[in-house]
Parts: sequence; C-alpha cells; structure tokens
Amino acid sequence: RIGGSDWDYEAAYSRSRYENKTQRPGLLIDINTYMLGPQLGTRNGVEVYAPDPSRLYQPLTPGEYEGLSGRYESRNAAWLQTASVSVNGQLFDLPGGRAALAAVVEAGSQGYSNRPDPALAQGVFWNLNAGIPAGGERDRYAAGVELQLPLLERLTATVAGRYDQYRAAGDHLGKATWSTGLEFRPLDTLLLRASAATSFRAPDMNYVFATETRGYNPGMTDYWRCRSAGQAYDDCDFSGLAIDYTSGANPQLQPETAKSYGLGFVWSPSANLDVTADYYDIRIDDEVTNLDATRILKDEADCRLGQTVGGDARDIGSAQCQDALRRVIRNPADAAVQPNQVVRVLINPINAASETVRGIDLKSNLRWDAGRYGRFSARVAYSLVIDHSYRQFAGDDVQDQRNSLDSYQWRSKVNGSVTWAINDWTATLYGMRYGSLPKTDGSGRIAPYMTYNASLYRKLNDNATLGLIVNNLRDSRPPADKNGGGWPFYPVGNYDPYGRQLWLEFDYRFL
Repeated sequence: RIGGSDWDYEAAYSRSRYENKTQRPGLLIDINTYMLGPQLGTRNGVEVYAPDPSRLYQPLTPGEYEGLSGRYESRNAAWLQTASVSVNGQLFDLPGGRAALAAVVEAGSQGYSNRPDPALAQGVFWNLNAGIPAGGERDRYAAGVELQLPLLERLTATVAGRYDQYRAAGDHLGKATWSTGLEFRPLDTLLLRASAATSFRAPDMNYVFATETRGYNPGMTDYWRCRSAGQAYDDCDFSGLAIDYTSGANPQLQPETAKSYGLGFVWSPSANLDVTADYYDIRIDDEVTNLDATRILKDEADCRLGQTVGGDARDIGSAQCQDALRRVIRNPADAAVQPNQVVRVLINPINAASETVRGIDLKSNLRWDAGRYGRFSARVAYSLVIDHSYRQFAGDDVQDQRNSLDSYQWRSKVNGSVTWAINDWTATLYGMRYGSLPKTDGSGRIAPYMTYNASLYRKLNDNATLGLIVNNLRDSRPPADKNGGGWPFYPVGNYDPYGRQLWLEFDYRFL
C-alpha cells in the first residue's frame, strides 16, 4: 500500500532458464575404410573399392564397434526474465460506485541458443551433416492502463490501453492497442456483455532466428501428378513418396495485429444452474503462418489445374499460386530421369494477408444434491464456426475455409461431462465430439468423431488422494479416409493418434 492511501502497488521480478544437453551415438568416418577398404581410384566419376565381402555379413565385435563409433553432443538453452511494477486504486465516485484504475509497466528479455557438436562439421562422423548453430535474443517493453467505470448500479464500462515494443537485432517493433467492454445486469439473474479490442503479437523467436534445416517427409503425395494422371490418391503411382524439404526462418516477418468483437450473456436462475452464450468476430492481419509441405503441394496442384478437388477456382497468376509454384522444385519435364519429379519443397513462415473467424460458444453447468445418494454435476459446451475466411496474399481472392472441401479446420466441437461425488469417492465421465472434416480427394466429408475419458478418485485422508484415469475409454480410432493416399489414412494434424491409455495417480499434500 502506498502511504496511507487506498492505492496498492506490486513490484515483481522473475527469471527462468532451461538447459538441455543431448548425446547420441554415431559411426565414425573410418567405417568406410573398414567396410569398403581403401579407394582404388575412380571410373566414370564413381569411386572404386574392392571390399572384403566377409565383413559385410558378420557383426562387429564390441571392441570393433567401440573403435568405429563415437558420441556427439548438442547443447541447447532458453531463458526468460521479466520485471514489472503495477499499481491499482480508486479514483472518483460515479452513480454506480467508485471508478478504479490499474496500471502496469513491464520490461523483459528472452532468448534461446542451439549449439550442435563442432565435430559434425569436421567430417569426424559418417553420414551426418554439419549442424548449424541457431539462436537469438530480444527485449520487450510494455506499459498498460485499465479503467473500470461503474456508470450505473447495473451498468459497468471498462476501458484499457497498452503499448508493447520488441527490440531485436537493431529493429524496433511496437504498437498501441486498446480494449473496451460493457456489462449490463437488467436482472439479478442475467448479465449482458459486449466487448471490442485490438491486439498485437510479435512472431515467435524460432520463426525469425532459426537456421536452415534440411530433411525429408515420408508418405507424401504428389497431388498434381496424381490428379493429372486421373489416379485416385489411394491407388496412385505418385503416393507414398519421400520428399525432401528445406525449412528456414523469415527475418522479415512482421507482427500480427487483430481486431475482435464479442456479444454474450450469462444467465444464472439459481445457484445450481448457469448458461453462457457468446458470439465472437475476430480478424487477424499479417497472421504468422508456417506453411507445411502437404499444404504447399496441394496448393501447387490446385494452381496448375485451375481448381481445388472441391471445385473452387484457382488463378495461377495469383500471388498465392505464384508463391506455391516457387516453393515446389521439380525436375524438368524433358529430364531423362524422373521427369516432373518433386526434388524439394521450400518451407518458411510468412505473414498471411488476413484471416477472419466468426462463431458462437455455448456452455451450461448444472449441479444438484441427491442427499444420501451423493452430489451430481453436469457440464456441456458447444462451439460452432459460422464463418471462416482466409486470404494468403493481398490481392488474392478470399477463400471460404469453413465450407471448402480443401480446408481441415473443425467447424464444430461439443464436449460434456457428468460427475458423481459420494462420501470419499468421485467419478467423472467426459465425452468429446469433433465435427466432420473433408476427405483428401474432395469426394465428401469424414464422419464426426467421438472419444470418452473416465476417472475415479478416492480420498484416502485429508492429505492423500488415489485416482484411476482412463483416456479414450472405448479405444476409438480416428475415422478412416481411405481415399487419402496412404497411411495412417486420416489427417494427422487433427486427430489424437493414441488409443486407450490408463494410469494410476497418487496425490499427497504436505501442507
């Protein structure tokens, strides 16, 4: 508290650091000489050896393996520190009560470093590429203020403003944001609310500072060649491929900005029942989007063929199409070997032009006491996306992500639970229903998917609790998309791949 006033203050500082050291075994470069013998020369540019065949079919002894192998080590670290000072107190009287203000000033920094073993770059190990060090650090400064105004006994307004700035590598990125809200309670049991806000978010550090990474993705599909050949994805000569990729950072990424609006109500006719409904409208500009190889290959196919598998038109001259074509590197059409084969896909995060999502969230809680039969509670929540549009580059057509057969975004989700508590026992059954997703070939939609979890807890005493938890009670598998082009026959980014899981949990409170 500041002096004898009604104002409170708080000063805080926190720092965290994470360090990781990983060691892995690897064969040394001498394994070539051991297995193949000395190089005898070259023929037509190819190295020539005269290996001892017996060495290729007999296991190494422990001593031989120890002499032909080694261990390489990587060291990684991440850190975060923040200092803040905040104050809050009351200002003046209004018809509904006293106005209140809260203010905060923050300063902090964060960073990370990835340090591979230098031996990887010195040719010490066989068939291992040199690791590239990565890392970065940035500072953050912020100041914010929030004002609560009880305009009337049943009407309260909230106004807030904030400024954030990030500093890294000589660049300063900053923006002011604001928010406002109204809460009106026409009845003791009913609360009406509305809000509007802007927001600002800097890109994740790894998207800005990461070094180039090369690798391959197994089980990929060349969608353009499959569709051009008129072959279904599940029986295509160009499915199940291992396609190389190059992934890197984008130092030119700009911060995301957004505007959001909301309307809703909370109805609580009794202490045992409450119902909440909210409508939201969110628009994001310069959204940081990390494109993946599958999405790029699908976009390339759509652009070359002029339409998606669902029939939506695509203009090959659009910025999105030109970007996709640049990212997919293929052999020339007249190549002597593997014409038109995908050689590599280039991946890096970008700032998408805009994305807009509108939807509703509904939630209800019910509680009742059954006397000697215990206490029961039930909860249900429903989320529905009404509209979802996306534009990757300015000037491109707006894409309908909600109804497109080429977009893997959930349109609806429902979850609910029932809990029974009696004496020292508590049992809960939880269910989750995911809506439908489009099939990979655009021929329709995959069926909705439901999973159930259950738990049973026993209170042993005031300090100890024993519980049994089962996830995916029915051992349900994601609905199969057999036209998808290969294993695991469902969109891997949408479904949990785990079957039934169960474990015991013991909790003990010492204080």
